[in-house]
Amino acid sequence: MRSVTLVGGAADVSVRSGSLEWLVFMAQGVGRREVAAPRLRYFRAEAKAAAGDVSDVSVASPVLEDVAWYGEFDPRRHRFAEAGHRLRKLMVMDMPTAALMRRFYIVDELVLSFGISPVSPLVT
Repeated sequence: MRSVTLVGGAADVSVRSGSLEWLVFMAQGVGRREVAAPRLRYFRAEAKAAAGDVSDVSVASPVLEDVAWYGEFDPRRHRFAEAGHRLRKLMVMDMPTAALMRRFYIVDELVLSFGISPVSPLVT
């Protein structure tokens, strides 16, 4: 397994590969992210930009089966093109996102991980 570290400003990143099967894309401060990989099965991504804004993400893979998503999912800015509606595994990290769960109709294994803030006592 190999990794690439991106250093710098809000550049757009495009990954196109006919053989890529596994991609972990955890980069902050990156603008638009585009992935076109017909053999991509495993995808991990963080959708947070450096300034707190959510960056655009587009993934095109007809055989995608394992997705982990960190951060907010906005279906207008985050797209899974060519992917079916069934996943073997979906992990929603940091924030439960119903929009992402609606994108995939059938999920064999669902993993949710998020924090719950303590409730403040009522001040009278």
